[in-house]
Order: sequence, then C-alpha cells, then structure tokens
Amino acid sequence: MNGRESLEDDPRSGHPQTTYTAENIERVRAIIEENPHATHDIVEALTSINRFTINEIIHNALKKRKLTSRWIPHELTDQNRKNRVEACVIHLGYVEKGDTITSEYYKKNCLKPLICEINKQRPKTGIQNFKFLHDNARPHVTETVTNCLNQAGITIIRHQPYSPDLAPSDYWLFDLIKKNLDDDTDVKSQKTRITKLLQSIPKEVYKKTFDKWLERMQLCIDNDGHYFEHLIK
Repeated sequence: MNGRESLEDDPRSGHPQTTYTAENIERVRAIIEENPHATHDIVEALTSINRFTINEIIHNALKKRKLTSRWIPHELTDQNRKNRVEACVIHLGYVEKGDTITSEYYKKNCLKPLICEINKQRPKTGIQNFKFLHDNARPHVTETVTNCLNQAGITIIRHQPYSPDLAPSDYWLFDLIKKNLDDDTDVKSQKTRITKLLQSIPKEVYKKTFDKWLERMQLCIDNDGHYFEHLIK
C-alpha cells in the first residue's frame, strides 16, 4: 500500500468524478440554470461527474425534478404559487379581451419580422391591443427586447418562473419537435426539417393548444398555484 491510508482512487484524466462537493453542486446548478432542458447525459459530458452523483446532486442538493422535460424545484414556495395564480388570472383576463440567440438576434430576426407580419395581415388595426407571451429565457427579458416591444405598443404577458406547465412551447411544441427529429448530420438540415414541421402544423392545432393553455391556467388557479399536470386526463 506504500503508506496509503485512503482506499479511494486518485483522480485520473477522463475518469468520472464521484465527489459530492460544493464545487460540483455549483457546476451542475450552473448547467441546469443555463439550460433547464439539460439531460443527465449533457451534464455528465460537461462535468465528467458520474450519473449517480449527478442524480444525487439534482434531487437531494438542488431539490429539483423534471416537469415537461425541464428541471424545476421539488416544491414551489408560497410566493411562487401566489405569483402563478396572479399571473394566470391576469392572462385569462387578457385573452378574454381580445447561431446563438442573443437579445439583438431575437429582436432582429424574431420580433421585428413578427411585428411586420402582424401589420401586414392586420392593415387596419396592426398591433393594436396585441399581447405577447414569451418565457424567461435570458434573451427575452433584456432591456433591449423589452424596449422593442414597449415601443411597438405591445403588451408583454409575464411568464412566471418554474412554470413550464404554463408555457405552450414546453408542454407541447418542444416535445412535438423532438419526436419528429431524425439524426440530421448538420445544423442546416436540422433547421430545414424543423421549419417544414412548423409550417405543416394546421392552424386548428395551434388554436387547440392555446385553448388548452387557458384550461391549464384555470387548473393552476383552482389548485392554489400548485403543479397540476397529474390532474390532466
């Protein structure tokens, strides 16, 4: 044993880390906060921490679980639940009345073309009384994007954190895309495939999805802001 007292292996290059340390907890936390859809495989590839330890960190240290393919807290705080209910009440009222994605990229390639298309399709009213919902991804909540929408006269519908069950993109669209993706060999072919898929979705399906969004918000209100997907038949 050459005087060794520890039975643990010395660290080796490429050898998965098994240490349940504060440093590794923060590394996993940072990855999940950056990408709430990150799988165990992604976390393992980025950190070289073994899957058992990753699972322990996610569930025991970070207190998270998966909901609609996103990592969320095991339990919502009272304030989280209160905010979810208030947001759903406001959203229901609104509806009844009527490369790397940076904030600049989002503004130039998503928002401005969208605003132009709305004005084109609604020449008389344009974006008057138009409401806009997007989640809390970093490019969406910057001052650049907020100012762009405000200057256009668009009302921003705020999406509450830890609420993928209230975001149509999370509970419907992303899963649909995943199910229809093949092993594309490059980004261009994947982009083409996704574009064709989105263009092939009938308007009736989009409407049905947003009708379900209203139902989900009502379920959130009825259940005092708690997660409710186990109640959906």
